[in-house]
Amino acid sequence: MTTEYRSAPITEGNLNAFRITVTPFRHLLPHDVIGSNDKADAAPSALKLHWRHHSVATDIPRYPHDKAPRGFFRDRSFAKLVLDDSGAEVGDTVVFEKLGSHEFRLHVEKPSGRRIS
Repeated sequence: MTTEYRSAPITEGNLNAFRITVTPFRHLLPHDVIGSNDKADAAPSALKLHWRHHSVATDIPRYPHDKAPRGFFRDRSFAKLVLDDSGAEVGDTVVFEKLGSHEFRLHVEKPSGRRIS
């Protein structure tokens, strides 16, 4: 059985800021992928994300003042690629298909259940 996690539904703000919200399952991700608020001080490990023939290694940044992890990936250019390339719309979700402890293939899922991969 494949393990899958779902992002929060995509909002207009997500589309404008190029963010895929992972808050619903962030607590299930390895703790070593949480970096600082400064990209020069990235996490000890990265998550490898795949979208079609593209891949990226990225971490999750922290808020600068309270040190809590943020709800999205640091590499927003990859999120932009996924959102733009899939034609994602408000209400869609991003499905994270777990390939390994630190590796996921992404799919965009429409409210109807149809997936774009």
